Amino acid sequence: MLKQFERMKPSLFGLFTNPIREFRLIREQPRFFLSLLLLSFVVSMTFYYVGETIGSSPEAIANIERLQGQAFPPEIKDQANVFIGFSYGFAGFMIPWVMCLLNSLVLFLLVKAYQGKATFRQLYAFSAHLYLLTTLSLIADFLVNRLAGHPIKAPVTSLGVLFPDLPGGLLSSLLSYLSLFTIWYAIWLISGLQKITGLSKQHSQIVTILFLTIGLFGLTNVTIFYQDIATMLLR
Repeated sequence: MLKQFERMKPSLFGLFTNPIREFRLIREQPRFFLSLLLLSFVVSMTFYYVGETIGSSPEAIANIERLQGQAFPPEIKDQANVFIGFSYGFAGFMIPWVMCLLNSLVLFLLVKAYQGKATFRQLYAFSAHLYLLTTLSLIADFLVNRLAGHPIKAPVTSLGVLFPDLPGGLLSSLLSYLSLFTIWYAIWLISGLQKITGLSKQHSQIVTILFLTIGLFGLTNVTIFYQDIATMLLR
């Protein structure tokens, strides 16, 4: 049984069938490259379609030209949707790697503060697998916004979607942040911290609360808000 366990590798899909086993596998074999590569590809494709949509909007092109202080050459303007699509796609590919790095650094400091035992590589692999929920959140927002035909003001699984006319501010950000995927993320984070770092349940809960609080102010990445990237140049 032990040898069979040692031959197993962490997988994204295993998080749905047996998350506890996956967390133990991440502790023993902190591998993440293929999983994060797959998620990066999915995020990249989603961002590409967002960028292509923005590039097809005359209002968005006008906003970009205003921001950069000069007009696009005609040959570039004719292909703006492709150009912006690829630019967004490249950014989407890089974001998971960078955000997992930041998430891991924050987790590493918090875990060490509570005397947990984990290497940075283990926490990076953990963050990479948790990024599955971030990706699913992005896809859900993308699909619903596509079906609606216009950007929705808050993530579709958040409390913010119940208050679309709420003015911006801390309360609006908090309601948008409190989504089904954030709760799901918190559950996996608490469980994973216990299995990977050896923290007690209470300390794992405290670390999770601190991590998500930091995330509320944009310093870590639990969800990618579709409306942020889709309306940035369309408003």
